[in-house]
Amino acid sequence: MELIPTSVDEISTEWFAAALQENDSKSRLQEIELIESNSGTTGRAFFRLAWSEGGRNSLPNTVFVKLPPTEAIQRQSNAEMGMGVREAKFYRVLSPEIPVLHPKSYYSNWAEQDSAYIMVLENLSETGGRPLVLGPDSEYWIAEQLIDSLATLHKNYWDTPRFETDLAWLGAYEPIRNPEPPILVDRCHRLFNDFMPPVFGEAKDLFVNKQHELADLFARGTPTLVHGDCHLSNLFIDENKKLGFYDWAIVSKMPAMWDVAYGLCISFPPEIRREAEKHLLPLYVKRLNEDGVERLSLDDAWLQYRKMAFFSWISAATTLGCGERMQPLEWGMNTIRWTTQVLSDLELLDLLRDELNC
Repeated sequence: MELIPTSVDEISTEWFAAALQENDSKSRLQEIELIESNSGTTGRAFFRLAWSEGGRNSLPNTVFVKLPPTEAIQRQSNAEMGMGVREAKFYRVLSPEIPVLHPKSYYSNWAEQDSAYIMVLENLSETGGRPLVLGPDSEYWIAEQLIDSLATLHKNYWDTPRFETDLAWLGAYEPIRNPEPPILVDRCHRLFNDFMPPVFGEAKDLFVNKQHELADLFARGTPTLVHGDCHLSNLFIDENKKLGFYDWAIVSKMPAMWDVAYGLCISFPPEIRREAEKHLLPLYVKRLNEDGVERLSLDDAWLQYRKMAFFSWISAATTLGCGERMQPLEWGMNTIRWTTQVLSDLELLDLLRDELNC
């Protein structure tokens, strides 16, 4: 099927029938109903589907659809970063084999020349899933599942030769090199510096002055497949309280501690994050090496973790610099406080200055 709808209005019963009925040739789609739609960094819509009786148990009653944003600036940003196309590729190419829980994909397609994409995914609310919420769900048992799941994911793609073949489209995390992050970090600093310790301003200066050198540093190390954005708001639990990952728009080829540091530092308050660093990082390394192959030592993991933790602060400051366009202000203030504490706890700026010879 060649047609890729670029707006909710272009999604018809006929389009859904052509996209989904290949999953069950016995059923016939009778009608669709748009439940709700909205748009932010990507377009989102929920549809109710009415099927004929024959074989309908294999097809969903409702689906979640992702497609390009409706707002022009967001659409342009999404296209420049390749987020929608990358996630569509993930759901077609990788989701059938990925070893961690994620939403089921019923259909995925894209057109790179005009950055069009569409994904028809499992509606988690129908299948018993619950998206996690920063703050109320920032609990230690979630951190335990997160680190265990990341070890499973990273081990499966550790330095895989597939990065040169069918997964060559997975490059390093590049959005950090864009011109917008320093502008947004500087804006965050101007707005909130009076409420923060001195290390906040020092971190801003380091990133603004050494943006590309830091990007090079973060990409240095043995690569694996990383989710790339595994903060709490991109995680869910299923009906059995098993942790899953959604929003794979910046899945990348990076060193493993990118996910581990980002997931812990930006999603959990300092007291839980400190416990996780102490107890869960050794468990991560043990799980990664459990087949007798030493992929990463605990000393190297800790050093890489400290370096990568700085990105959690960059991400928090960038997001808060966008205002409430990206997330509620309360969440943004929590993450910037938590990640600013990380700077001090892990003595990050001294480490990074040594690494960058500055």
